[in-house]
Amino acid sequence: MPAIMAMAISVGFFGGIATWSVLSVGTILLWGVFTAWASFFAAGGDNKAIMLNIACNSFGSLVAWAVAVLALSNPVPGLPGPAWIGILVAASIIFFVLSSQIPALGFVPGIVFGYATTFAYLSQTPGAFAYEALLSASLQNVLPLVVVSMAIGTVFGAASAKGVGILSARSEAA
Repeated sequence: MPAIMAMAISVGFFGGIATWSVLSVGTILLWGVFTAWASFFAAGGDNKAIMLNIACNSFGSLVAWAVAVLALSNPVPGLPGPAWIGILVAASIIFFVLSSQIPALGFVPGIVFGYATTFAYLSQTPGAFAYEALLSASLQNVLPLVVVSMAIGTVFGAASAKGVGILSARSEAA
């Protein structure tokens, strides 16, 4: 089977299973699953990409979560909130790009995907950008919610990559 057909069938099949599973549970972020899935393929789509992607997505989410917590405590009287958050974002981006020199964090796009997914949730979910939610030991807290969602997406990405390999190998053997 041609590689594009194998990819379409495998990703479609696992995409359907992922959607059904996530919607049945109701807590996991489906868009976070698919974002991590794409990130997994961008990281190489192989066994090495599994841990690299999970580490980088999780680190990006952790950095964004820290920015959110700090953003709620503007230490400079008179400094507008957007300016304070802009300073935090600038510093955090410098930090995570420099952190990519650590091999386990060496995939900057994966860090950005985790970072962006975290801020997407915070900006679109009422009550999420508050100390009570950010410090909660539950999936009301964006950090574990995004990390779990993206780890699941990486697993589905890896499964679909294996499916592509199996379907492609069948056509080569025929």
